[in-house]
Amino acid sequence: MRSLSPCLFRWFTMVGLSALGLAAATAAAEPGAAGDGSKPVFDSAAAVAELRMTIAGHENDPAETVFKNILTFKSVPAGRVLEIMESGMNRALGVGCTHCHEAGKWDVDTEKKRITREMSKMTAELNVRVHLIDGIGDDAAINCTTCHRGETTPALELAGSH
Repeated sequence: MRSLSPCLFRWFTMVGLSALGLAAATAAAEPGAAGDGSKPVFDSAAAVAELRMTIAGHENDPAETVFKNILTFKSVPAGRVLEIMESGMNRALGVGCTHCHEAGKWDVDTEKKRITREMSKMTAELNVRVHLIDGIGDDAAINCTTCHRGETTPALELAGSH
C-alpha cells in the first residue's frame, strides 16, 4: 500500500485546519440551487452527512480501506478525507461535491477529479519548494485557496485591478 508523502499529508492537514477555522460549511449551492433550472439542486452538506453515517465506526481507518478508488488520500483517515473535501476543496473553489463527483457514485473518475489529483501533486511539490526559500517560516503553506480564492479558475490578477 502506497502512503501519502509527508509533505502532501502536511498540506492536506493544513488545508483542512485552515478551512475548519472559517465559518462552518453549510449546504453548498451548486448550479440550479438559485432556481436557474440548469441542474437539480444538490445538497452537498446532506451528502457529506450521509457519507459520515455510512462510514460510522471507520472514520479513523485509512481512506483506501473505506472508500473506493482512493488515489490521492491513501493512508489519510476516512473521516479526514470528508473534512478535506467539504471544508478544504469545496470552499477553496466555491463549489459543491458534484463539481468533481457524480452524485452517489463517488468512486467514478471524472476529468475534474483527474485535474484535482494533478493539482494536489503540484501543490505538494510547491510546499516542499517553499520551505527551501531562506527566511520563510515553518508555517508557510500553499493550498487550493492560495490561487483559487473561492473560484473554479485560479486568480490571474488581484481583485479590483485591471
